[in-house]
Amino acid sequence: MRRGRRGAIKGLIAGGLALWLYSFYEPIVRIEVVKHRLDLGLGLDILFVTDTHLHGVPGREDMVIKLVKNLSPEVDLTILGGDIYDEFSESLESFSSLLDAVNGEALMVLGNHEHWAAGRYPIEETVELVESRGIQVLRNRLVEYRGLLIGGIDWYGDDPGLAKKYYRGVGRVDILVSHTPDILGDAEVDARLVLAGHTHGGQILGPLGLITNSRHGYVSGFYRRGETLMYVSRGAGEIIPFRLLTPREVTVLSV
Repeated sequence: MRRGRRGAIKGLIAGGLALWLYSFYEPIVRIEVVKHRLDLGLGLDILFVTDTHLHGVPGREDMVIKLVKNLSPEVDLTILGGDIYDEFSESLESFSSLLDAVNGEALMVLGNHEHWAAGRYPIEETVELVESRGIQVLRNRLVEYRGLLIGGIDWYGDDPGLAKKYYRGVGRVDILVSHTPDILGDAEVDARLVLAGHTHGGQILGPLGLITNSRHGYVSGFYRRGETLMYVSRGAGEIIPFRLLTPREVTVLSV
């Protein structure tokens, strides 16, 4: 009995170690192109890319940039959902490379890490850089695209009380983009579709929904509130390359 118990404990330790090692391996080599066809009648194909956290690391980040370069010409609109770089990015060279990889119409919202990095990379300079590539940055405003209204919410998670104020700058839209999915619980959203990221799919054991930085419990995938459908991406990167059963993704949505 004692020997069998020791063997079981060793097996658990070995299994735990294997999972721990795999959690570093997964984000280095694995990224999924997730495709969803929705019946919303909006008539758009959208490439949604969020949470890339570009640090200038070769290989892993080149995979994301290459996917954007290959997929963006195949869709109607590319949307960057924030946290494209962060305060640990040594430069904005990889960020610029990603912007250059976008081929076609594109929009962007800002995430928490662009704001947290503002001491190093001022927000207005980032907006200028993005818009110099013909990509509009939506900060609590909307644009019309092919007869559809598309709005973007700036990062407000450090002060959730700003959610309603920020959303009033947008109002009713067909598509709303917010880095944080909590907008769906923090404001009375009137949109057909919400696109969000921020959670990294929980980053660890995302399919179980045990870990999330969403105050409303959003992890990844689809959520519905009334007539509004929301999709939360697992994101295409992370500050520390550590994921477990929550692979990186870029998303193509036919809406």
